[in-house]
Amino acid sequence: MSLSDLSAPRLPPQNLEAEQSVLGAILLDNASMAKAMEVLTEEEFYR
Repeated sequence: MSLSDLSAPRLPPQNLEAEQSVLGAILLDNASMAKAMEVLTEEEFYR
């Protein structure tokens, strides 16, 4: 992470469907949390 990344304003996630889907999967099966952490990046939640 660079210094410019720290000073840039952060937007809230804009892809609510993606966030809801991941959270729903984790609520249904706790093991999916580990898989989500392996394959998802924070960019996945922005359009």
